[in-house]
Amino acid sequence: QFGPSYITVLAALLVMADNVRHVLQDTGVWPPGPWPGSSQYVGDCNVRQPLLEYPKRECASTEDCVDGGVCTQDGALAGICTENAETIACLSAVGWAFTVVATYLGFFLLFVGSAWNANLLGKLAAIRSKWRALRGSSAKTR
Repeated sequence: QFGPSYITVLAALLVMADNVRHVLQDTGVWPPGPWPGSSQYVGDCNVRQPLLEYPKRECASTEDCVDGGVCTQDGALAGICTENAETIACLSAVGWAFTVVATYLGFFLLFVGSAWNANLLGKLAAIRSKWRALRGSSAKTR
């Protein structure tokens, strides 16, 4: 009787978990420090992206970069100030657990709880039987 409600409440908690992690980190309650720190990304990720400034800052050494940027010496970004990329490739274990698993599992459970509450499968089965009745086909033929 209350299954859809329980699943929907669990879904809401899972979807909000990453937002709560952000608030706890920003207020200093859960510091980003060593394991199990609240940091979403690993600090030593090799994936780089240009600094968010326009035009792109060219450099010869890291001293030419500001805001913690690093002068990249090789690859497509050679001679450009870069920073650690906040991409899925750089997620920490906490980042995977909160950002990917909890959030997407929460949205999936929200769909399941809503579909269960709306009796979606029963309504689709009724539509299917009405369609077959209108088309004159039996339940065993496709």
